[in-house]
Amino acid sequence: GNQVFVALFEQKGTALELSVEHGCLRILVSSQAHYPSSACSRRLDDGEWHHAAVTYNSSLLHVFLDGELQDVVFWQPSSSASSRSHTMTLWYGGSAPGLAGQAKNFTGEARGLRLYDVALDASELPHACGGPRSPEAPCVQEVREYVESHGWIQRKQGLDHFVVWYAWEYPSRFGSYQGFSDSDYVLEHAWPLFRNFLVLHLGARGEPCAAGDGQIHPRPSPGCMHRFHRTVTVPPHLPSEEMECSKMQASLRQVRPVRVAYRGLAISNMPERHIMSGSIKDEFVAFVRTGEMRLEFTNWTHELVKCGVCRPSYVAEGFCGKAQLFQIEAGKCGGVRKLDMRARSRQLLRTSQLCLSMPGDGGFELRLYTAINNGCIPVIIYKTGTNLPKLPFPGLIPWHKFAIFWELNHQQLEVDGIPWADTHPAKAYGLAWSRSAQQLYYQLLSISPGVLRHKQRALLKYGPRLGWSERKTCDGRRQDTALDMLVLDLARRVAAVDASLLQGPQISYFKLPILNRTEDLSDTGCPTGYEIPEYNRHDPNLGDVCRSLITGVGYDCPMNCARTAGQPWCRMKTTDALCRNNVGRRLEPPRLAPDFRLNGFPAPPAKPNLLMVSFSSNHELNSLTWPSLRRFCDRDPDTYRLELNVQPMLNINMIHASWNGLAYVQRAIRLHRTYPWDALILIGEDVAITDPSQDPLVEAIQTQLFGQHEKYVLASSHPSDGVSTSMIAFKRGWETQRIVRRLFGFLRLQKARRSLKFDSGILRRYFERYGREAFAVLGHRRMLSHVGHDFRSTRWQVGDFSAQFAHGMNTNLSEQTDLARAFMRVTQGAAKKK
Repeated sequence: GNQVFVALFEQKGTALELSVEHGCLRILVSSQAHYPSSACSRRLDDGEWHHAAVTYNSSLLHVFLDGELQDVVFWQPSSSASSRSHTMTLWYGGSAPGLAGQAKNFTGEARGLRLYDVALDASELPHACGGPRSPEAPCVQEVREYVESHGWIQRKQGLDHFVVWYAWEYPSRFGSYQGFSDSDYVLEHAWPLFRNFLVLHLGARGEPCAAGDGQIHPRPSPGCMHRFHRTVTVPPHLPSEEMECSKMQASLRQVRPVRVAYRGLAISNMPERHIMSGSIKDEFVAFVRTGEMRLEFTNWTHELVKCGVCRPSYVAEGFCGKAQLFQIEAGKCGGVRKLDMRARSRQLLRTSQLCLSMPGDGGFELRLYTAINNGCIPVIIYKTGTNLPKLPFPGLIPWHKFAIFWELNHQQLEVDGIPWADTHPAKAYGLAWSRSAQQLYYQLLSISPGVLRHKQRALLKYGPRLGWSERKTCDGRRQDTALDMLVLDLARRVAAVDASLLQGPQISYFKLPILNRTEDLSDTGCPTGYEIPEYNRHDPNLGDVCRSLITGVGYDCPMNCARTAGQPWCRMKTTDALCRNNVGRRLEPPRLAPDFRLNGFPAPPAKPNLLMVSFSSNHELNSLTWPSLRRFCDRDPDTYRLELNVQPMLNINMIHASWNGLAYVQRAIRLHRTYPWDALILIGEDVAITDPSQDPLVEAIQTQLFGQHEKYVLASSHPSDGVSTSMIAFKRGWETQRIVRRLFGFLRLQKARRSLKFDSGILRRYFERYGREAFAVLGHRRMLSHVGHDFRSTRWQVGDFSAQFAHGMNTNLSEQTDLARAFMRVTQGAAKKK
């Protein structure tokens, strides 16, 4: 397929990209025309290095490959693009986007990008890609010569040396869970002595020498075991995350209302995240809605659209407007976006008790350390047969005391005691993994407060050992650091080599932690995942067992019992007697059955998440009204999130600008994972909040939307115009999406779309065709008050929550702006006199 490695964007859509398609060099200009290189006399997928160059002079692009001209393409950029003061956006490497929206990640190697401010002559271009592959590069040769020139390298042939590999897994691999081949270890083949070095890396999950159950393969190859022993997982050194005991202790004293939390990317090539995201079914909606679970799975589309990236495929799906195409705000997509994401994640971790930790596309998971630093108990999830939780210093830090481990197992699903994989092999894996994920969710919701406190104390004791800087323990003693742990770990590895311990399973001590998969997390005497005790004291032929709330995952035995092949199912471990669970604590199943008459809410949430959206094409008017929206939302940032938009989603030359507000509502529905809002409030540019000290919106939404299952839209009546569209609230749900689509349907039926406003007339047509059962309409002045043209027809009074400035068929934008300016002047003057 098309794999882009260089893409150049200009604000008005003019763009250029170089890519590889079916092994041939391809150039694409301005997203309208494709220009393949002429005859593809040289293929790029032959395993050799090639030099590609593009020169531009007098509206012609010359495409060269290995110094030979391949194609000449006409290209006329905009006048602003040709200006030296104009900034264009450059993408380079594996993540460069395709102009047509169909590009795949570039899977080859690219290096030596050069940009010139003059067009080079053909004679100035290299005829071949000079220089060897990276292992034979001059810098690598210099390091090799320096190391081998010293006598101490000969003491143990490098077995007492280490190198810091601050990348993904060793060797570097995008999807490390897919395993490696011997050819991936490029440096080892180029420098044989490198095979003996200890490699310090961040600990990706892929492990070719380990079986799916966390044990060493019974007959691993010597080379595999050698690499298994010499790759050392170390914690990262993250800025502003010192792992300081006193700060962690202060964080644990804070109220943590969220039981289970996660925020991060979730796409198909991240199997653990993909499974956990897809397992949020109906039975968990109630927990998510009430805030006991905050699971914010997202994907690159949502994050990129949020920071200003717009591609043709995004326009087609309604994520962004055509006018925004290729207008990439590089700064916002870079540092600002990352800081915003990091701040939101840390805030979630600080208010949560249990935080999911799953590998990303590189295999490792840095959120694990951020969760520990913020006092959140890590729940480390791994998937059978693909990865293992490779953590720092497992032989020195007892991870099982402060963390929870869960294996997404595809073998647990049973029907009438028979594994489902035996009868339904084609469907078993996906369903079993989903049930396994749901089984974990219920277990975490059932965790005992005593177990939680025990793990938090252990977190304070052992978590600070993952920090690199010198500091004190909570009781004032010197704290062991990650450097101390590393020195001990390296010394033990060198000693293990001397003692020839590379052939036994004991070397797992250096890589894999103790996996406490049978821990009693609910204080019911039952193992992890089977939190509900079932007492069979009335039946002398059956022992006590433990079950899960998820059907089909079978049963397990209490902690003091062992499983049998058939009845009595469980017997005591120490005797042959029937199993008796003597813990005595009966667990009330943590069920909050969602009442779908309330749109998934078991009860109206005490503090809903509200998203306030406004669009304006009139800068003079929004400069008067929008400051009041900011002041209002700033008073309660935990409830309100404000989005003010000036970029039209729709073509305002063909469609009336007022429809852009509804387009942003549709966009927010599609991007709901970015911000988990419960209700959305669309505010017109002609509305100002005049008394931010009161908040009728929350009460109205609670009672009129959440309190009435058949209501999905909340609006305010207009004194002379029916129902106003200047302040309208939408409850999140499938019915809301259908209502928005129906409203846009009236626009599609209109030939003269530029003259059709989204106003009360559209709502009247909607009511006539579909009825008004889904709408709740409040009386005038309860949340919106009308301000007339000359103040004589004004219904607004001092103390009213908001003011809507007169608009209609006979009101133009300048008159509306003048009215708002006069109103602000009069009300502010009255306030000063008062």
